Amino acid sequence: MISGLGFFEILVIFLIVLMFFGSKELPRFIREAARMIGKLRLYSEKVRRELNEVTNITNNITSPEKSFRDEVTEKKDKFREICLKRRKSLTEDEHKQKPARIAEHLFETEEFKKAQTVLMYAATKTEVQTEDCIKSILAKGKRVILPYCYPNSSQMGIAEIKDYSADLRVGEYKMLEPVDEIRNNFLKSDIQLVVCPGLGFDKNGARLGRGKGCYDAFLKELKEKAPIVGFAYKCQMLNEDLPFDYHDIPMDIIITEEGVKRFGQDVNS
Repeated sequence: MISGLGFFEILVIFLIVLMFFGSKELPRFIREAARMIGKLRLYSEKVRRELNEVTNITNNITSPEKSFRDEVTEKKDKFREICLKRRKSLTEDEHKQKPARIAEHLFETEEFKKAQTVLMYAATKTEVQTEDCIKSILAKGKRVILPYCYPNSSQMGIAEIKDYSADLRVGEYKMLEPVDEIRNNFLKSDIQLVVCPGLGFDKNGARLGRGKGCYDAFLKELKEKAPIVGFAYKCQMLNEDLPFDYHDIPMDIIITEEGVKRFGQDVNS
C-alpha cells in the first residue's frame, strides 16, 4: 500500500485509470495521486494547527474576563448576605417608623416637588415600606407608576395605579404588582422621578440588587432623563465600594431615615 492512501482511495484510482488509460499507465497515476493527496493532507494539518493556535489565543483573552465577572458576582453575593442580615435585624417598630421618615425626606426634595409622575415600588416584607408613601403621593394629585416582572424574564413592564388596594395583586416573584387589566398603560418616557429599592448602596451611589438585573435593565433607558432615587435604611449603606459591573446603574440620590444623599454629599432635609 502506498503511504498516505487508504484502501478505498487506491481502489477508486485503480478503476478510473484502468477504464480510461489502460493498465500501463496505472503505476504512474497512483504515484502522482499519492503525491497530491499527501500535500493536501499536509496543508490540511497546517490549517488545523493554525486554527488551534487562534482558538488558544482567544481563550487566553476571554478567560480573564470570565474570571473577572465571576469575581464580581462572588463579591456581590457576599455583600447581599451582609445587607440581608442587617435589614432582617431591624425590629418591627423600626420597619414601621423609619419608612415614614424616609418618605418625608423624599417629599421635601425639589425633584419630587417638580415631578408629576413618580415610579415607585411595592415593597417586600423587609424592604423600605412604601404603601403609605404611595397613598400620600396619590393624595397629592401626582401620578404613581409601578413596575411588574414578565414571567421567566429579566424585563419589567409598568402600569399606572390609582388605588393601592384595588390595582395590585401578588405577582411573579410573590411581590405586589399591577393587575393585568391596567398593564402597559403608561409610557416609560413620561416618568419624571424614579424611586427603587435595593439590598445595599455604597457612598458613590452604586446599588446592589437581587442579582436578576431587572432594575438595571429598566433604568438604563431612564438614566440622565429622570432622577433615580434609592430607598434604603441606614444599615444598608456600605462603607466599602460595591464591585461595579458593566450593566450596573448608579443612583442619583439615596434617601435613608437620616436624610438625603446626593453624589456622595449629605443633604439633610
